[in-house]
Amino acid sequence: MDYKPHVVLSGERWDTIAVIEYGDPKYTPSIQMANPEIPLNSALEAGVVLRIPILDVVDTKKELLPPWKQ
Repeated sequence: MDYKPHVVLSGERWDTIAVIEYGDPKYTPSIQMANPEIPLNSALEAGVVLRIPILDVVDTKKELLPPWKQ
């Protein structure tokens, strides 16, 4: 699996990073599993570099549009 880096900013949480990277907090477990060395119950420290899995995330809203509006 390929990854890209994400440098944690002050105040970011696992779920907010999932929203930033994928547009949906449901991808939080994917990010957590890619970073097993970071405790899940601790606050993320600013400056920590996380591995973000490169996933094929489908924009379901766009899928609902007719082809000429996509």
